[in-house]
Amino acid sequence: HTRFKCDWSSDVCSSDLQVAGGAGIVGNVYAGQIFVQNTTATISNSTGAVVVQGGLAVKGNTWISGVFTVDGDFQVGNQNTSGNVYNTGVVTFSQPTYFTNTSASTSNSTGAIIVSGGAGIKGNVYAGQIFVQNTTATISNSTGALVVQGGLAVKGNTWVSGVFTVDGDFQVGNQNTSGNVYNTG
Repeated sequence: HTRFKCDWSSDVCSSDLQVAGGAGIVGNVYAGQIFVQNTTATISNSTGAVVVQGGLAVKGNTWISGVFTVDGDFQVGNQNTSGNVYNTGVVTFSQPTYFTNTSASTSNSTGAIIVSGGAGIKGNVYAGQIFVQNTTATISNSTGALVVQGGLAVKGNTWVSGVFTVDGDFQVGNQNTSGNVYNTG
């Protein structure tokens, strides 16, 4: 066994052990801290300043200042624990994202997906059933629990328990059909 006294400097040129060429170490390496001065960027799983052929186990926190790329599955937790993903920036998904949790939603704080703020969706939304818990009354065409900027097409029956106000023309039927207005009150 050979032991070297080291100052644990971040500069390889001032360390007590200096190797000009490569170093092959068959056994384990125990170090107080490791500094890698190579600045090669990674563009695949075989490039970069540090390339690990096997798995990487980190017991402490991990800090990544650049892009974090996963070329495979990304698992949080394991069979025995549950985990959370925390994000303070923007997350972009370029492929379909699947949520396999089947928790039913019975309020705005339950279900498979819970969003504390608003949700902006540019495309269509298909849902089994939609519940609006907001109870804001409508006093104009821009107020209420549900405000629709465009037209509203309903293929089934519509039930209104309160006042039904039309601010414009009221048409029953169209050019090709005739319609009736029924009053039971």
